[in-house]
Amino acid sequence: MTFEPPALSSPFRVLPLGKLDTYENGAAVVTVGAFPGDAPVGVSLVPEFRDFYEALNPSVVVPEAHGGSAQLLKDFAGEGLVKLLPAHPGLQDLDVVVTCVAPVTVKQVGSGSYVLDADGREFEVSELAFRMLPLLDGQRTLEEVAVDVRATVLADRAQRAAMEDIERDSGQSFDEMLAEEALLLIRELFDVGVGHFERQA
Repeated sequence: MTFEPPALSSPFRVLPLGKLDTYENGAAVVTVGAFPGDAPVGVSLVPEFRDFYEALNPSVVVPEAHGGSAQLLKDFAGEGLVKLLPAHPGLQDLDVVVTCVAPVTVKQVGSGSYVLDADGREFEVSELAFRMLPLLDGQRTLEEVAVDVRATVLADRAQRAAMEDIERDSGQSFDEMLAEEALLLIRELFDVGVGHFERQA
């Protein structure tokens, strides 16, 4: 299966899709389309392309891409290995399904943040991101997960008032915060190797 490579409209973000497996012989394969009933497709990556793929970070805005990087991103998008997002994505842009392939446990609770352990590797997330984590069931999209968290927060009078204060002080809407925290969360899951992301079935 191939996808129409999108135009690179700067600035943008890049979300890696699929599950990366690296073998003892150095081979690297990204499997995409791993939904029940779908036929998964494996795409082999040479070492430099694997490094490029592993370095992708959806929480960082890419000002622009030139030359080889731009072409590689277009090639990856054509193979379904990445999803290009606007620099300031809305919740509607988060139409990917997230699957955790290893348990994530709480190591430490801080002030508004959580230190988590995934397969022996620790990472830290915000309270909003932590609320999303148990909802990543491999079926709901990241947008649906964020909307569920939004509904839970706004249903509580005290939490709703606190969020309104944060919106006023930060100049960001609650939806913008949720989108940002969602991308930070899945970047951490990708980084520690326990999360992979697929297009909506």
